[in-house]
Amino acid sequence: DLFLLSRVPALNARRELAERYFVKREDEVRIVLENRATQDVLVDVFEEAPIDLDPKNTDFPSVKIAAQSVQTLRYRLCPRVRGDRGFGPLALFQRSPLGLWQRRQLHSTADVVSVYPDTSAFLCAEALHPKKIYAMLGVKITRRRGEGSEFESLREYVLGDDPRRIDWL
Repeated sequence: DLFLLSRVPALNARRELAERYFVKREDEVRIVLENRATQDVLVDVFEEAPIDLDPKNTDFPSVKIAAQSVQTLRYRLCPRVRGDRGFGPLALFQRSPLGLWQRRQLHSTADVVSVYPDTSAFLCAEALHPKKIYAMLGVKITRRRGEGSEFESLREYVLGDDPRRIDWL
């Protein structure tokens, strides 16, 4: 069984990450496994993701990969803190044809995730409304005295006033 395992080529594995992740927004990580052998392979996959990224279901026991094919495994991350985070090695335990032996493979890649603050709340239509922007800046918009036709806004004529705005009654 050990001899048969040594004749099976090792699996190729890589981790595919998004360009950037955002705090408290769930996103996906993909693990791509390539089997170059002419027979099916049974493998256990263990991912070492940073704990502050709050990884969900990162272990994949008993994954069967068909001969000369590629299989993609997926799991979710929900980062809690911004900054750069490095991943640990990707551990694969490939079983022998009879299941008596395992080949351990460590794919240590220098994968780093950049986590940014979630700014999507500031890009909605309500947040970009001019009155709300002024309010956030502390600007209070008031009408000038003398404009309008209400009694409390009437005032005496001052040199330079527009004659069309004068209440002639």
